[in-house]
Amino acid sequence: MFSFKNSPYIDRTLFKDRYGIDPVDQFPDAFNVLSHYKLVTIDDETQRITLTPKGRLCVEEICMQFAIPNLHDNTNTASRSERRKLDKHNFVPLYEIVQRPE
Repeated sequence: MFSFKNSPYIDRTLFKDRYGIDPVDQFPDAFNVLSHYKLVTIDDETQRITLTPKGRLCVEEICMQFAIPNLHDNTNTASRSERRKLDKHNFVPLYEIVQRPE
């Protein structure tokens, strides 16, 4: 997630070296949707997944596609503020569901 926010690309080789799997293989459904809507480009030659200009506009929402639901640091030694480290980086706005008029 942070690579998209800071780079704005994911180096597939670094990901594979770290986690032992290509991110495209790890998250095929997410990348299929993101590619379909032209929010990312997946380049096999450079081994990068890059945000498109349109993707940069909604990088927070894109990153949240990869968040693990209900992920918290529940270690006994962590203070309350330390347990919230994973939560505090979620700046994605929560939009209400808009009903279309009939």
